[in-house]
Amino acid sequence: AAVELARSEAISRQTYVWLGFQEQTNSGNRDLRIGLVYSKDGSSTNTNATNLQPIGRAMLIQRVGLTNSANVPGSPVELAGSTTGLSFQIGTANFLDKRSVTFTPLGEVMTAPTPAPTNSFDPLLAIGVATARGTQLDTNNIVSVGIDGSVGNPTTYRK
Repeated sequence: AAVELARSEAISRQTYVWLGFQEQTNSGNRDLRIGLVYSKDGSSTNTNATNLQPIGRAMLIQRVGLTNSANVPGSPVELAGSTTGLSFQIGTANFLDKRSVTFTPLGEVMTAPTPAPTNSFDPLLAIGVATARGTQLDTNNIVSVGIDGSVGNPTTYRK
């Protein structure tokens, strides 16, 4: 749902939208925070905090963590290993891991925070999540979202 919302907001607002993921540990359990921000001035290069506007509140999914997808066909770019995205803040939630997905005004998707001629959309991007027991992920229970980078359409896969 977050992927579809980010794509929809980017297209309808005709601006860049970043979907960020932040893993954290609370009371010995691994949790995943998800948040969306958009560029108020419509540019991808002005990523100052004053130009990034939250889309709703940051969401918290308890006892879940990021992992490689392992079940998206093809050769996707894995978000779990990415650290080149955008850092931002929504209220008191900090997204510092630089695990983000950039949606362009055309709905294209990439892990690079600012599109440039040398880093066009990623043909296929994968976001894998698994349930956590404490801080350990259950890799026998992976759900992945594969995103077609040229149009931003998500497909869900389950291992």
